[in-house]
Amino acid sequence: MPPLKTKLSSYTIIESTSGTDTESIPATTGFVPAEGGISGGYDFQDLGTPDGLTEVNMLSIIVYGTGSADETATIAFFAAVDGGPPEYICTVDYIFGTGTQATGVLWADTATVTSYHTTTIQEGGATANDIKRLNFDFTGFRYIKAFVTATNLTTGNIRVLARYL
Repeated sequence: MPPLKTKLSSYTIIESTSGTDTESIPATTGFVPAEGGISGGYDFQDLGTPDGLTEVNMLSIIVYGTGSADETATIAFFAAVDGGPPEYICTVDYIFGTGTQATGVLWADTATVTSYHTTTIQEGGATANDIKRLNFDFTGFRYIKAFVTATNLTTGNIRVLARYL
């Protein structure tokens, strides 16, 4: 039996925007799965390993933005496979705390989740001004896309990061 291969995952930026995304969700997003690639979504099969990664079991999502404490952002998450339509995972209303990623860049420390996923979305980071993590089952999916649908951040700069577990 061949040895089990594992790879440790770092957080990867899957969405970076100044303000809100202007695409309709999901009809005209360009987030259309196609053999060999996708427009607008992050491909978790292309992780730089020689033989690729065949399946990601779970994703962990964190968010930071430039602005002031108590400002907000709403982000919609979709997942997909080759040849299938985008599937609505959840919408999350984030509130940014005073914990900083860098000067003037704040971590989202509160998340209110509206789930459309078939499994439970787990939350981590339970204290004020901690980094709020959302973990959800990604089994069977290949692509992830985040859309910032609303924000009142002073500068509107938002980064959504994901890593597989």
